[in-house]
Amino acid sequence: MALTLSVLSPNITSGSIPGFGFMAIVEVAWDASFESALGEPLDLTTVFPNEVYGGCVVADTISDGGYKCTYVRGAAGAPSSGVLQAYGVVTDGFGLSGPLLLMATAHDPSAMTDQRWVFFGR
Repeated sequence: MALTLSVLSPNITSGSIPGFGFMAIVEVAWDASFESALGEPLDLTTVFPNEVYGGCVVADTISDGGYKCTYVRGAAGAPSSGVLQAYGVVTDGFGLSGPLLLMATAHDPSAMTDQRWVFFGR
């Protein structure tokens, strides 16, 4: 799996915000297979060379299958080792829905394109 990270053009990055570092809005697209039970690696070194404090989705696609996504920081905020996780509602054979569960491996999340994320870091 490879997440595609696109820095918007023109680049949308703030100046230094006290207590938050810098803010950047990027676009993320998922490919056709979710290969890790822990999440998919997202390398943010082109946006934040030193540290990523966190991030969240600010705009999602309509056809994303209902998945809710979250960013999990890498060790010490390393910009090269954070991951994105996707959670979805599971429906059983009786049409009853369960809680949000982490997307299963080998699932196809490619409908999630054009997700806009805001990240904070330095």
